[in-house]
Amino acid sequence: AARDIGAADLVIVFVKSYDTAGAVGSAGAVFGNATLVLTLQNGLNNLETIAAVTGREGLLGGTTAHGATLLGHGRIRHAGSGDTVIGAFGSAGTGELNAVAGLFNHAGITTAVTGDLTATLWRKLVVNAAINPLTALTGLCNGDLIENPALADVQDRLVREACAVAEARGLRVNAGAAVAMVREVCRRTAANRSSMLQDVLGGRRTEIDAINGAVAGVGEACGVPVPYHTVVTRLVKALELSRRSGDGLSRAGG
Repeated sequence: AARDIGAADLVIVFVKSYDTAGAVGSAGAVFGNATLVLTLQNGLNNLETIAAVTGREGLLGGTTAHGATLLGHGRIRHAGSGDTVIGAFGSAGTGELNAVAGLFNHAGITTAVTGDLTATLWRKLVVNAAINPLTALTGLCNGDLIENPALADVQDRLVREACAVAEARGLRVNAGAAVAMVREVCRRTAANRSSMLQDVLGGRRTEIDAINGAVAGVGEACGVPVPYHTVVTRLVKALELSRRSGDGLSRAGG
């Protein structure tokens, strides 16, 4: 229990986005005055959700390209290596960021520090939003998406929509470079099953609301057309519901 652990030096939040508030709220005893809190979760708004409980001071965010496959309770297969990038959301200084990065690097987890956390999170969001829902809907691995012209076209449109939304939020984005980046991720993780596909196959709730749903929501608020993100969000939610209830698409899918 959290109360048995007491205040920690570093707390890493790595639950599904929809469990963020509950997980942080139930672990209050591990957050002390000097505790650093790091989220490497998918999607938007995790930092804001955590800050509502812990405050912004000492709050760090970031992304990681490491892949993992859930084999069973307490059993995870490391499915691919990649870079981890962290930055400060609140008042954490360079020394604190470098200390966490140094801890990770010493453990063999290649980690860099960024001064632009928002841009880092949006780059990862674009990748997740362009890969995860398409794998969840088709049952295909990442690399298969760019081998299928129809899926590659939909993927490109998801990337360009997300880039337009990011630009409306004040970020400088090169859509062409983003398309190339997503395709390269598909190539490097060709045999990987995305976390969203794993969730659908396992009959679990997905993070679609925090990924494509978040892009669609921000786009609508900014007046940016987001038809592709809106449609894939609705399709994944329908598939998720069907899988979890054990009818319809659950029988048709594999």
